[in-house]
Amino acid sequence: MRRLSLLLFAIFLFVFHSMAQFTSTSPEKAMFDCEWWRDKLNLPAHYCLCSEDAATFSFPMDVIINDVQWYKVVIDDFRKGFTAYLYSDCMFKMDIYGDCALSSPSYSYTLSPNQTRDVDSETIEEKLQSLESMGLSGMKHVYLCIYPVNGVSGRFICLPYNQGYHSTCSNLLELIPSMVFVSSHENDVYVLNHHYIPNEEGLALYWEEPNLAICHMSITRETCYGDTVAMADLVAGEPYYIDDDLMASVRESGENLYFHFSHDIAAVGRIRLKNYEKAPIVTPTSIRQIEVDKPSEIVIDKNGLIYIQRGNQRYSLLGNKI
Repeated sequence: MRRLSLLLFAIFLFVFHSMAQFTSTSPEKAMFDCEWWRDKLNLPAHYCLCSEDAATFSFPMDVIINDVQWYKVVIDDFRKGFTAYLYSDCMFKMDIYGDCALSSPSYSYTLSPNQTRDVDSETIEEKLQSLESMGLSGMKHVYLCIYPVNGVSGRFICLPYNQGYHSTCSNLLELIPSMVFVSSHENDVYVLNHHYIPNEEGLALYWEEPNLAICHMSITRETCYGDTVAMADLVAGEPYYIDDDLMASVRESGENLYFHFSHDIAAVGRIRLKNYEKAPIVTPTSIRQIEVDKPSEIVIDKNGLIYIQRGNQRYSLLGNKI
């Protein structure tokens, strides 16, 4: 037994000092240096960052990212799906690796500047089944790498699918046109910065909810607790058009608008603010371009509505019966 112990100790010393010959670091460090082993085993450049520096991913996530960031994700948490919000002036990539030793991601998602990405549980299951077909079955974790495409930082928020960020007057999310916001709380408030109010286009607000629940909306100006300047009940699928005079007023004054939403606690809806192109204003001079049989057929009523009267039938300027 004594001879066996000495033999094992001699082998250990041999390996220990052999490693020291291949590295400029101390023998002690070489034994535990990930980069040394990565180089000897020809593993991908990201291996050590992925395997040793990955933070634990957990919902909800709200972080500022300005460089490559790795996360270790429990698959059972990820199965629920997720909604990711990106507040940034540049694109971000989300690369998912089944294992740190893989040279390329199993899947990649691109987040456009100031956008939302919804990924439901069905999509996640499809991706996991594809990973299993690649021989990566029985996994309990995947590795998520998030990074800005051109090095600019951004705010990254990630929540389970169908769970919204609770935006309140004391913790406001910015309402940016084209972003989609999940509203799962009884009350949510968002702020629209006056810089996002267009000059030529209009703004329409949309509420989507699978069970057609009504959402009560009000708008205050200047502060979250300011005077209410508009109120409406939003119906799923029907746009609410922000008043042009209100937009022009706050754009000129530099004030922000605050959108307050309330709905049944059981409702989970999605809110989106979209730019739209306004219809051209029809004036009497533009009527000259319309083919009519007689000038007397053109009528302008007391409300300024212009139409074509032929017999007992009225037609719009586009030729539709009215």
